[in-house]
Amino acid sequence: MIFFSKKQQVYIFKLNVVLIAFYFLFAAVWLNTSIDSLLFSTTDSKEYLLVSKEFFKFSEIGFSATRPFLYPLIILLSSSIYGFKALWFIQFIFWLASLNFIYLSVFKTTQKVNLSLFAVFIMALNFSLIALTYHALTEVTTVFLVSGMIYFITHNVEKYNSSFFLRGILLFFALLSSVKPLFAIPSYIFICFYIFYLLKFSRKKFIDLAFMVLVISPLIIQLTLMKIKYDKVIVSEISSLTLKRYLIAQGLEAQYNRHNNVKKDWAYFVNKGEHLTNKEMYDELISNYTLYNHLLINNIKDNLNGYPTFLLFPEKISNVFFGSLMQTMNKATRNIHVFFIIPVLFMILLSFRNKKYLDLSILIGFTALLYYIIFTSGISFWAGDRLLIITLPLWIFLYSYIVNYLINCFPFNFKNRGTEVIKEI
Repeated sequence: MIFFSKKQQVYIFKLNVVLIAFYFLFAAVWLNTSIDSLLFSTTDSKEYLLVSKEFFKFSEIGFSATRPFLYPLIILLSSSIYGFKALWFIQFIFWLASLNFIYLSVFKTTQKVNLSLFAVFIMALNFSLIALTYHALTEVTTVFLVSGMIYFITHNVEKYNSSFFLRGILLFFALLSSVKPLFAIPSYIFICFYIFYLLKFSRKKFIDLAFMVLVISPLIIQLTLMKIKYDKVIVSEISSLTLKRYLIAQGLEAQYNRHNNVKKDWAYFVNKGEHLTNKEMYDELISNYTLYNHLLINNIKDNLNGYPTFLLFPEKISNVFFGSLMQTMNKATRNIHVFFIIPVLFMILLSFRNKKYLDLSILIGFTALLYYIIFTSGISFWAGDRLLIITLPLWIFLYSYIVNYLINCFPFNFKNRGTEVIKEI
C-alpha cells in the first residue's frame, strides 16, 4: 500500500479534479446523444452484449467462441446494478484510474512532477480513448489493466526476485487474456518463465504452484469455457478468424485482381478466407510470403496513422474538429515511435553492458509487449486508432523513462552525468 503525505494527497486530488473537469467538458462539446444509444451501436459491442446474455447458458453456442468472458461479465454485473449507464460509469472510472496509474508510475520512476504531468497530459488528450468510454468495447478496460500492471511493477520493483512480484504480473496477464485474446501469447510466455523460476529458486514449490493456479484462474476459466462449449483448448477463435477475414482476404483479393479485370465484392474474399482450414491458411501465407509481408507492413503503417473512428462514428456525433485533431496526434505518435527506436535500443544496450539486468528486463519486457501489439495489429484494418490505443500507457511510460534518463545526461547535468555515460559505454 502506498502512503502519501497530506501535501501529496491534496496535489493528487487537484489533479483528479482537473482531469474530471476536462473529461466532462470534452463530453459536453462532443456528445449530442444519449449514452444508451452509443454503448451498443457497433457490431462488436452487440456481440459482447449477446455473450453476457449467454454467460450462464453453457449449452448455448454463440459469440463466446470469439469473445472471452471477462468483459461480458462486466457488462452483466454493471447492467444488473444500474442499467447500461453503470457500464459507462465503470469505464469512466477505468479511464480516470489509468491516468492516475500513469502519473504515479512515471513519478515513482523519474521523481519529476513536470514529466509525470506531461505523461498524464498526453494520455488525457487522447480524445479517442475518452470517446471509447461511451462504447461497450474492451479497449478502455485493457488500457486500465495495462496501466495497473505498469503501476504494480514500478511500485514493487524492489521485490523483483520474489514470487509475489512475478505472481502480480501473472495476474494482470491472466486478466488481460480474459478480456483481449491478444495477450494470450505473452501470458503463456510469462507462465513458462514463472514455472522456470519456481523450479529453480522457490523453496516452497507446492505453495507457489498453488498460488500460480489461483492468480491465473481467469485464464483457466476462459480455457475451460472454450473446452466445454467448443471442445477447443484455446482462449478464443478471434485471432484465426481475424487473420482469415482481413489479411488473408486482402491477399486473396490482391491475387485475384492481379490476374482478372472483373472486380468482385470484398465479401467474396472474406467468405473464401473464412472457409480455409488452418493448414490451408498457413500454406497460403507461406506460399505468398512476399505479398503478405507487404500487406502486413502497409496495414501496420495505416494503423499507426490511426483514423479516429469513434470521434466520427456514428454520424450523428461526428466531430470534424476533434477528428482532424486526433488524426494529427496519431500521426505525431507514429513519428514518435520511429524516433524512439534508437533511444530504446541504446538504453537496452547500455543496461546490458553495465549488467543492470533488472533495468534490462523491464526495458525488454515493455518494449517487446509494445512492438508485439503494433506488429500483430497488421493482420487487421478498418478499425482506426482502436487497434493501437491499448499501447497508450505502454509507450507513454517507456518513453518517459527514456526521456528522464536523457534529461539527467544532457544538457542540464552534462558535466556530472555525461562523463558517467561515456565511461559506461
